[in-house]
This record gives sequence, C-alpha cells and structure tokens, in this order.
Amino acid sequence: MEAYSQDARCLAMGVLLVALGGQTFLPPSDDCDKALVHICGQGATGRMNLSRCIIQRSTSTAMIYREMRSLPDVMVAAGEEIIWDGRYTIVNGRENAIRISACGDDGLSVLQSAGLENIHRASVKSSPALWLQDVIIGIPAIKDHAKVPAGIQVTRHVALFDHILSEYEQVLAASVAKLFGLQGYKRFPVNQIHKN
Repeated sequence: MEAYSQDARCLAMGVLLVALGGQTFLPPSDDCDKALVHICGQGATGRMNLSRCIIQRSTSTAMIYREMRSLPDVMVAAGEEIIWDGRYTIVNGRENAIRISACGDDGLSVLQSAGLENIHRASVKSSPALWLQDVIIGIPAIKDHAKVPAGIQVTRHVALFDHILSEYEQVLAASVAKLFGLQGYKRFPVNQIHKN
C-alpha cells in the first residue's frame, strides 16, 4: 500500500467503510487514518468499530463488515421498493408483504441446515433475511443476489454514488461497482446536466 499516497489510501478506506456500513457520506479523514493504522499497523490484532463497521485484524487477514447494531426490521408491502440499511435495494413484486430483518442466528441456522458452512458468520448475520410470515424465504448475501424467491429483487446499494454522481466521481464509482459486482454507472456528459 505504500505505493499510494496517504490521501488515496484514506479515500479507498472511506469508500469501503461507506459501502459496507451503508452510509451516505465519507467518514472524516481522521477516522480513515485510524482504520488504516489498525489494518496495516504492526501492533496487536483485534477489532475496532467505525462508521457502523467492524474492522477486524488477525495476524494474516483483515476483514471489514457491518456491525450488528441498529439494523432495520421492516415490512415491505406488495409492489413496494425500499433501501434496506443503506446497503440493499429491495423490490417486492409479490402479492404478499414480506419482512426484511438482519439474518442473525436464525438465518445462520437456515444456511447451516442447507449445508453452507464456509461463511463468515459475523458478516452474514448483519445481512438481510427475507421473511414470509415466520419463515425465512431468502438470504441474498450468499454467493449472488439472484437466489431469492420469484418476484423479489435484491441489489446492492451504494448511497455514496446511487443518489448523486458527479463527473469527478465516475471513475471511482465504476471501480466500486466492479469490486462489488454491480452494474456499471452511466456516464452523463456535463452538457446534459440541467441547471434548474
């Protein structure tokens, strides 16, 4: 990482924290510096909380995932579209309302009974689970978002770029889209922006 300037490293860390934590704005650069010191430092291993994320460092790996605090538990009516936790856009095209909550221990049990053992438990626990009445009908965080029941669409949402995307952020947004397996962002020529 030494090949990049401190500003570039801070920006990369900020974008990761925003995307994984579901935030709309980049964290302060001091927070990004703390996260970089924690991940790249020569000190003790451990965890830290920052921007709704857990940054966990061991002797050989570093992981960033959404913490289990303040995760929404919402009903999504038939035909409704919501942004869940600032990280996922969920469209309910079914005839019945569905509930969206954190996967938690119930979701882990469903995954383990389906034979999925090689998962990062803490990360999956903070991912959305789709419920119909009291039964989990889908956990879209595993492998790909397409494995959800018919009539429900789940896509990653990166609020930093999904609300307003300036010309200066287009290359960064394209890189983040590629990293998270998202559809690329459309480029808009500056002369097509309305100045109303």
